[in-house]
Amino acid sequence: MTKPLSSLIERRLAGRVPAPSQKLFTFCLERKWFALPLESTLKVLQADQIREDSLARSFIDFEGEPVLIVDCRHRLIGESQRLPRSALCAIVVQNSRGRFALALDTQPALRRVKLSEYRPLKISPESCLSAYIPAQSESEPPLLVIDCERLLDT
Repeated sequence: MTKPLSSLIERRLAGRVPAPSQKLFTFCLERKWFALPLESTLKVLQADQIREDSLARSFIDFEGEPVLIVDCRHRLIGESQRLPRSALCAIVVQNSRGRFALALDTQPALRRVKLSEYRPLKISPESCLSAYIPAQSESEPPLLVIDCERLLDT
């Protein structure tokens, strides 16, 4: 009597341990791809909820509270632009100092990356970028991983 194919596959896979990985929200700014760890993100909201106060600071309402929108273009690529007017969505992020949001003009995508793919970046300690992930295929661009703890410091 032969064993069913499913039990053979189960036995073969039983000894394998999947490589540790992390889910990332990825988005593009000026032809560069950035990634935020999923653990740091609380929610992706539509940009129609963005508003400005009398000091021209932008906010988005999240769980009944206003959350400050950080100019990610300025902090990540050195270009300042009043993005919220053209924003498509905002990612609400949590770090040890509280909540803030990043307004994006592209829809973020979810991507799983093996931790072994992370490469350290040799850049200034003031940078909010923590790692580089090389392209895994022609359809997946390389990623610059954002350190949410340092994002507000730059």
